[in-house]
Amino acid sequence: MAEPTQLLLFSNPPQPETPEALRQKRKHELLRAAFQSTDRQQTKKLADEYARLLLEELRPNEKYHL
Repeated sequence: MAEPTQLLLFSNPPQPETPEALRQKRKHELLRAAFQSTDRQQTKKLADEYARLLLEELRPNEKYHL
């Protein structure tokens, strides 16, 4: 029989809603929606927003010149 503490290893504790965590969550939502979309215009719109979020992440970093 499994120990009661083993269940804690697989639980998903709540994560803090930091700006970075929210941005990552939004990126994942956009990517999933883009892959599931059958409308070309909607896919392009979602991909453009995803690319915008990626650029926002890279801009503050000095080693990338965009």
